[in-house]
Amino acid sequence: MEKIRGNIPACSYTRLLIPWSSTAKIMELATFCNITLPPCPVQTIPNLKKKRVWDCNFGWLLVSQEKKKCYHHRFSLWKPQSSSKSFKDLPLLILKQKEEIQFAKILSPPDDNDDKSGCTVLLFESVFRNLIFCRIGDKQWNRIWVGKEIDMVGRADARDGIHGNCVTLWGGNLYAATFRRGMLMVMEQNRPNNFKFKPLKCAPPDTIPMAPMASCSNYLFDFCGQLCYLGISMKPGDRNRNNDIISIELFKLELSGNRTEWIKMKSAKDGAIFASDDYAFSCPVNENEPAGIQAGCVYFFRVQDKRLYTFNIEDQSISVSLPLDLELLPHHSQHSPFLAITDIFYRFGYPEAKSKEIINEKVPKDDESTGAQNRDYLSKLPWDILEFIANKLYLVDYINFRAVCHTFQQVLPRINWREASVSVKSEFPSLSPWLICKSRDIHRLIDPHMGGTYLTNIPKSLLEAKIRYSKNGWLLMATGRDTMSLYHPFRKEEMKLPKAPARRGHCFCYGYALSSSSPTSPNTILVGSGSHSICYIRLTAGECDDGWHEYECDDDDYTLFQLQPKNMNNSVIYFKGAFYFLNGLGNLGVFEFNDDDQPSWKTLAELKSPHHHLFQNFLVECDGKLLSVFVDDQLVHVYKLNFEPVMVWEQVNSLGKHALFLSPSGCFSEIPSCSDMENRIYFPKLFGDAIVYYCLTTHKFYTCANNQVVPDFYNTTEFLSSCWIEPRRD
Repeated sequence: MEKIRGNIPACSYTRLLIPWSSTAKIMELATFCNITLPPCPVQTIPNLKKKRVWDCNFGWLLVSQEKKKCYHHRFSLWKPQSSSKSFKDLPLLILKQKEEIQFAKILSPPDDNDDKSGCTVLLFESVFRNLIFCRIGDKQWNRIWVGKEIDMVGRADARDGIHGNCVTLWGGNLYAATFRRGMLMVMEQNRPNNFKFKPLKCAPPDTIPMAPMASCSNYLFDFCGQLCYLGISMKPGDRNRNNDIISIELFKLELSGNRTEWIKMKSAKDGAIFASDDYAFSCPVNENEPAGIQAGCVYFFRVQDKRLYTFNIEDQSISVSLPLDLELLPHHSQHSPFLAITDIFYRFGYPEAKSKEIINEKVPKDDESTGAQNRDYLSKLPWDILEFIANKLYLVDYINFRAVCHTFQQVLPRINWREASVSVKSEFPSLSPWLICKSRDIHRLIDPHMGGTYLTNIPKSLLEAKIRYSKNGWLLMATGRDTMSLYHPFRKEEMKLPKAPARRGHCFCYGYALSSSSPTSPNTILVGSGSHSICYIRLTAGECDDGWHEYECDDDDYTLFQLQPKNMNNSVIYFKGAFYFLNGLGNLGVFEFNDDDQPSWKTLAELKSPHHHLFQNFLVECDGKLLSVFVDDQLVHVYKLNFEPVMVWEQVNSLGKHALFLSPSGCFSEIPSCSDMENRIYFPKLFGDAIVYYCLTTHKFYTCANNQVVPDFYNTTEFLSSCWIEPRRD
């Protein structure tokens, strides 16, 4: 392992600072690695030994030399590109007994000339609620008690404080949010050693996750001259498990006269955002000097699984990468914070790889005449040949083929998605399930077999809705906490459901299931799993009978099944008259209705989970059997449930002619029309432009486009609002 002594080479890449420590805060050693390059050698930085990193901004680190049970703190500023001797020391801070520093921030960077430095460092002491601040060159720290001002903004909550992730300097003023209630305030420095507080005239953006007990990290920061608010919501989970990311939302503050409001940003093309456990910051990205950093993306590192996530704000996709060799990290580093460091000027970066465009491709003017000639040649083909070609096409391709020219429209009969007669269905090859992804105001439909991408507009009423469940061509769409609709994207039909009980966020949680093949069928039940209860609604021919019902389960049974953070990864399926729930630990529960139509819940405690430590699991029905699928980054394990003589999971080594299509929003099996899709498991992940599948014969991941081997899920992309859907017209 290479050690750096003295200067760290100037580097124009964004990097991760990885602390190695026996505690969560104080570093024994530290490592820098580039996040825009393939896994790189680990380099250690001895001059950060025994130091704690509090903040990173403007390319500077704020560190302190600490000792356990010591009230003396020596804060310093250090720039990674500079030498180890170039620490800019601040005055010694002596805390009073019981005082604790909650956060420390760099409000403005040091100048090259220390005598004229405008650098300001701000600390917040959380026990007595003091602001502590100083500048380089000051002989001592300044203190201001702000408890009264926080109570005024935080509605007289004496336990409230200032949220460390939500403190930033913008427009010459300091903006912050209270910790408990999230109320926003402006701190104006009216005198050298004094701040004036006033509440902001609008509430913070609503980034509270739609699942109970989910964790949400909020950040307030300056993004290219705009005051922005970032919320990252994740399902709770064990520290050694992968937590599913629920949503990532970015807002900007609009000031118009007396009106102040937060506007949700659908893109952020001027720069990139980097989020750590304790702070977030942004950097401008020049398209001519990309250095591998993508504009309009949020970068953050998950300490639980040591993954670097890149979230694209515009298309709502999230990719996973591995910035360094995990074998080089000591085991105890998993409890340490990961901090993003960036350099403002990108000058030596690799050029960004050009991705292949599948859709919306513009035809050069020189090629327009060639295209017209090709259409003319096609129109002169004998009609019987045109009919022969058309009958070999999938339905969507048939519709597109018919639209090529007027001659085709005369020869070939018109087909509409709404036509559902048996004769129409039998004329065309059956379609394999598609991956449907919500991207702003459109749905992208990706064919795993043919590789094509189709676009369909989303109704205005569902533009802000997210996909929660899929079955037989129908999507369950959720907006906010209590607004739900069933939507058929191929028939453009929408069924609005009654307001869901959002008291505990029950219906926007971890799993849903539909009892029949379609919500338009008689006696259909839609079930959603919550934290303390199960919600269900009855539908008859698409009409709601009497609203949502809430079944309160036994606290010693369902709640224990559900509430432990490491359990929250529910997969729900309707199988042979009952709803089966699989939690994050692989435990199974049953929700069913008796002959009197009364619901009941039972945890199958006698059924042992086949796996406890894999990242994801799913329930799916296949060939009349109930299967559980356990997935990690490199392997997939499949089991079937044997009900007799003793209920037990039995490993499955082959799916025969079936294929599985798995996603957190719905799972199902199909016998594909093409034999090369058999015995495969398809995931809602893309490697480049191709969907990723797992072959049970070879026990490897591949891409659908060219059967390229994918060693694991790293460097794959997944859309937050996506699932598999069966292209159906009925």
